Amino acid sequence: MDRIRLAIWTFMLLLFSVTIWGDEIYFRSLGVKDGLSQPSSIAIWQDRLGRIWLGNNAVNCYDGVSTKVIRLSEYFPSLEDANIHNFCGNDSTLYLLAENNLICIDLQMRQPFMPEITATAICYSDNQLYTVEGHSLYRCNVRSGEKEILFSDERYVFTLITPIDDNQFWIGTTTGVLRVDLTEKRIITTCFQEENITTQFLDSESRLWLSAKSGLAAVVSLNGESIVLNDSGGSSIPYIHCFTEDTRGIIWVGTLAGLYRIEMKTNGIPEIMSNQPYMAETSITALFTDRQGNLWIGPYYGDIRYGNIDLDDFKCFYSDEKVEDRLHGTVIGSMAEDKEGNLYVASEGSGINVLNKNREVIRHITKTTHRLPDNKIRALWYDEQTDNLFISVYKNGLYVLDRKTDRIRQIDFSFFDSASQLTIEDIVPYRDMLVLPSTQGIFKLDRENLYTSYLLDDSLLQQKCSGNIRTVYIDDKDRLWVSSLEEGLFSVDLKSQKVISLYGDGLQKGSRIPSAVNSICGDSRNGLFMSTLNSGLLLYNEERNDFSSYREHDHFLLSDVCYSVTRSFYRNLVVTTDKGVSILDMSVKKKPLSAFHIPLSNLPAPLSLSGDCGIYVSPMDRNVYVGTICGLFSFNEQNLNRPGRNYSLFFSSISVNNQLLTPANSDFLQQDITFSRKIKLPYNLNTISLTFSTSNYLLSNYGQYEYKMEGLDELWITTSNRTITYSSLRPGKYNLIVRELDNPQNEVQLEIIIMYPFWLSWPMILLYVCGTISIIAWLVWFNKTKTRLMLSLEMKKREVEQMDKLNRDNQQFLTNISNEFRKPLTVIIAILNNIVADAAVVAGKNRIGKVLKQVVYLQGLITRLQTFNREEQEDVAFSFENPVCDAESPVEEVIETEDNTLYTMLIIDSDSEIRASLKETFSFAYRLIEAEDVKEGYLIALRELPDIILSEIDMADGSGIELCRMIKSHVDTLHIPVILMTYQPSPEQQIQSIRSGADDYVVKPFFMDLLQHRCNSLVRNSKRILSRYIKQKEEQEYVPLLATNVQEKRLLDTATRVLEEHLEDPEFDIAHWAKCMGMGRTSLFNQIKMVTGMTPNDYIVSFKMDRAKLLLSDESCCPIAEVAYRLGYSDPIYFSRTFKKHVGVSPMQYRKNMLVSQKEEVS
Repeated sequence: MDRIRLAIWTFMLLLFSVTIWGDEIYFRSLGVKDGLSQPSSIAIWQDRLGRIWLGNNAVNCYDGVSTKVIRLSEYFPSLEDANIHNFCGNDSTLYLLAENNLICIDLQMRQPFMPEITATAICYSDNQLYTVEGHSLYRCNVRSGEKEILFSDERYVFTLITPIDDNQFWIGTTTGVLRVDLTEKRIITTCFQEENITTQFLDSESRLWLSAKSGLAAVVSLNGESIVLNDSGGSSIPYIHCFTEDTRGIIWVGTLAGLYRIEMKTNGIPEIMSNQPYMAETSITALFTDRQGNLWIGPYYGDIRYGNIDLDDFKCFYSDEKVEDRLHGTVIGSMAEDKEGNLYVASEGSGINVLNKNREVIRHITKTTHRLPDNKIRALWYDEQTDNLFISVYKNGLYVLDRKTDRIRQIDFSFFDSASQLTIEDIVPYRDMLVLPSTQGIFKLDRENLYTSYLLDDSLLQQKCSGNIRTVYIDDKDRLWVSSLEEGLFSVDLKSQKVISLYGDGLQKGSRIPSAVNSICGDSRNGLFMSTLNSGLLLYNEERNDFSSYREHDHFLLSDVCYSVTRSFYRNLVVTTDKGVSILDMSVKKKPLSAFHIPLSNLPAPLSLSGDCGIYVSPMDRNVYVGTICGLFSFNEQNLNRPGRNYSLFFSSISVNNQLLTPANSDFLQQDITFSRKIKLPYNLNTISLTFSTSNYLLSNYGQYEYKMEGLDELWITTSNRTITYSSLRPGKYNLIVRELDNPQNEVQLEIIIMYPFWLSWPMILLYVCGTISIIAWLVWFNKTKTRLMLSLEMKKREVEQMDKLNRDNQQFLTNISNEFRKPLTVIIAILNNIVADAAVVAGKNRIGKVLKQVVYLQGLITRLQTFNREEQEDVAFSFENPVCDAESPVEEVIETEDNTLYTMLIIDSDSEIRASLKETFSFAYRLIEAEDVKEGYLIALRELPDIILSEIDMADGSGIELCRMIKSHVDTLHIPVILMTYQPSPEQQIQSIRSGADDYVVKPFFMDLLQHRCNSLVRNSKRILSRYIKQKEEQEYVPLLATNVQEKRLLDTATRVLEEHLEDPEFDIAHWAKCMGMGRTSLFNQIKMVTGMTPNDYIVSFKMDRAKLLLSDESCCPIAEVAYRLGYSDPIYFSRTFKKHVGVSPMQYRKNMLVSQKEEVS
């Protein structure tokens, strides 16, 4: 697997890097996978935004993210998609040649048009387009299609044109190159008249570089002096296609056989840097240097390459065990540098790699070459004083390499019992000794006599410092910082050898740091920094003895997973993370100002980092060396941190409601979104997706951005994605700002206006305002009119209310007087009736009868007087005629039970005199029970179960109507007749009495004989119905009286039998009952409801409650829970609630009442 991995890494690095004349250049590629129409290019040009335009079989525009293709044949059917070359232009228009036809592309509209102009070559200078064709040089007006001849010479055929300045041009011809002055209309210089010039390029020093069809290559100065680089036939450089100049003044030459580089020496003589070209297998047809200094290479066939030899200052070393002068090893760890500049690089399994000061691998120190015990190297440290290299070998202790003799010897750890298995994890210099942390503890080594011993004298403290040590560090105050897996982070005073503080590891309870520490660097003056496992970078605050953190979300780090931290040569912090390297600007002590990042994804090869990878800062070449998996890369932070020159940030596309918007397909874009600063959209096109791009093509580009929609967002949003989407924007004005995270000054803005719908437009708003004002004015007028009317009505209402109040007061007075009269009259009538019944002499009876007749007449008058107000309102005639009254003696009728005992009457009235009168009247016919209030009456009714109840309606603790409702709703008392009495009769009260179930309603005062007859009739009818019910119940087991025919009786017999059989089954339900009855649930429901008037569920509950009362009345007194189980209830509490709901009392209270009743019957 390791060999396969190494092979893959090697292939990727070779694919993206190449060494040219000692310089390591890393190119990225651009091909069909990036949207290019064809893997080739014969022309390259950059517009003012920094976008790269490429010509092949189509016009390609690369914006750093994607490539947009313009095929000319789609606009001009007469043209073929081939030979698109000779790009030039200005800020608004790109000019090119398709074969010999001039094509113009409006950059703001991204729309091509073709004037009727042909040319052999074109150039753009001083805001003018110049062309050559045949024997002439022209100035063209592309809008009108006209060409103006500026210079002509029949001796030459013009093929190339290059502007100089001051209205002068270099013109390449089939017979040499001409320098022409258009002001004077003459040829100033003529060179190489026997050569057919095919390529020419003007460098920054106004030197003309040219090549001819014969293979000749030369450079010509303005004064006409020429230097031949290549003779005819191309002896030095093969056939040349193109030239370009980089930011360092070096000329790059694209040829038939690859890429060459020419450097002008101080003596003015050009020198070809090497005879071996880059990309020797490829014909280079186009070269271009953009404003950042990136070199773009267009091959005749193959991907376009681009890179920056100046700013992308990376140097990569990759592992390859098969090649001697390459790095060996999978994991590149600790590094050290000797005084001669040689770099020693430790590896995990391949020994030590040695690189010279030119950073060429010169040798390897391994088991084979130097008799190391193992090739797994854990740590390296170079002692400049003794010129010794200390080497930690996995499970073999410490070795020292004497560079003078190139011999290795082992350090003696004989005082330690397990020295043979000792692994030194790190080598930390401290004064004149080396501190050696290991799993068995921390040791020290005297650098002069190489004597080893324990660092700490205290055995307990030494044990605390053993185990899996992540890192150790000794600061400038002689504090030993130890981070271990078992103990977390803690500090020890090396002078007193006592623990100063414990900080934990983020997992332990009471930890003072958020995560385990992997690496430590710094001092008390400039700050002590610690990299953590997953909490970023910590800064130790010595005054408060706590830590402040710098995290990924603060933009100081690429990731919170940090491996190593160290100081660079320029005193900045270099932190390795799982996503790359972050460099923190520490120009202010103890506080990073900003950060520069090197993402692993931007490196020329797909490298990765781990906790075992090392980092080293060279004091000689000032570079930072970072070990990786299967490789090593270095950089100079100052070179990388230089801001790239001349690049832009711009919007490249916009989609609205998932539809791409362009000037061609939309009226909302007057020009391409790249050049737009404002866009107006209707209210229903409010889901916007914008893509932005940058013309920063450097490998060191961080690629992190932040954006904010002013008018919507309050905070900046960080992103690495180049697409921003906002959904369902409300109508209004917004301003979208996008800027680079590490360079906030570089930003792009777009004003977005979501227009209001027409019903929210200004005319409509004005209409709404006018309408609202009109409505408000009408409401004001209406309210004033209404107020005046209301005041008038209020006065009339008050008058009516005063009259009504007076009438109510009169009526209340009459009612109160009537009630006061009624009470004594009721008592008088009762007494007179009793006297008449007891009188022995007829004459006495007649006289008392006359008195009684007048009393009854007086009662009628009082009744008439009480209802006077109502009758007056109803226009009923009020009469004081004498009521018909029969004052004969009342008939004393006694009704008895079957066992010749009297029936029981319960009299409920709060007035004791009324109770006494009624008791005197009914004492001969009934066994009388009295109650003073509703509560007492109800309890007596449940206990005594009287045969009839007389109750007053108006009592202090409640209403007799409510008492009647309670009695009629209870299963044990619902058959008892109830007569309600009142002093204040009214139709409403009478209706309520009937609805509550009252059997009769009488008004005081009343005729005692009539009341007696009513009571007797009600008792007699009640007993007759009850006896019939009991008789049928004895004959038929629980068959209701509602069974009026044989079919209904048979149905109820079957239903009762099924219920009896499943009485104790708690799972028995309606579905089971219907199944046992042989019918469906709906049919059972309809038939039971029709016969009994109850639903099946109510019928089951009623049946079980009757059985419960029988069981509770049984003298055996089984527990309530047993009664519940015997009736099929699995929950006794639920049974008790159901019983109380249907019977009115709890099962326990019912049992007590029954026992009391049985005792009274026995007594």
